[in-house]
Amino acid sequence: GPPLQVFLARAALPLLLVLVVGTAATGYYFWRVTGSPFRMPYQVNRDTYSWRSVFLWQSPGPPREYTHRVMQDFYNQWFRGVYTPSIEGIADVTLDKIRLLWIFFFGPALTLPVVMFPRVLRDRRTRLLLIVCGVFFAGLALEIWFQPHYAAPLTGALLALVVQSTRHLRQWRWRGQPSGLALSRAIPLVCLFMLPICLAARP
Repeated sequence: GPPLQVFLARAALPLLLVLVVGTAATGYYFWRVTGSPFRMPYQVNRDTYSWRSVFLWQSPGPPREYTHRVMQDFYNQWFRGVYTPSIEGIADVTLDKIRLLWIFFFGPALTLPVVMFPRVLRDRRTRLLLIVCGVFFAGLALEIWFQPHYAAPLTGALLALVVQSTRHLRQWRWRGQPSGLALSRAIPLVCLFMLPICLAARP
């Protein structure tokens, strides 16, 4: 019917066009850099320099010899201490990922609405966002290496969850008083207060 035609014309077709153009451009870039449209430059880098595994369950390869001392120190010393294949090593890596995510996406300013996250879990309107974030973070949890920008595709979803958490915070009452409303209004002030601190902390 018309709703399906409208969806195909306004959503599915433009999305397909973007995916086709993006895939073709990426494949061309890979081909010009690595000689194959299916081989990423990152793969070439890892095959050339790195002996560490990518996923938690993989065993590392033997250390390599490098021409430059800085490369020797980075790959054969610093890399070696990042992760050890054990329960303790997995726990350390996972906690470090959570810490980096919290600092980058939330920090002290947005921690307050995140406290209301249990209510968001029961909110049907955020179910799709929660599923997307859950699947994405499950994939990140399998990797050894992590930087906050790895989660960049989830920025919109995470901020939407923060907004919904803030909404629940505004509705929270303590002893009949609209305490949540006052706390939600304090969040922008905390953000303004943290801005000069963050700028001053930069090297």
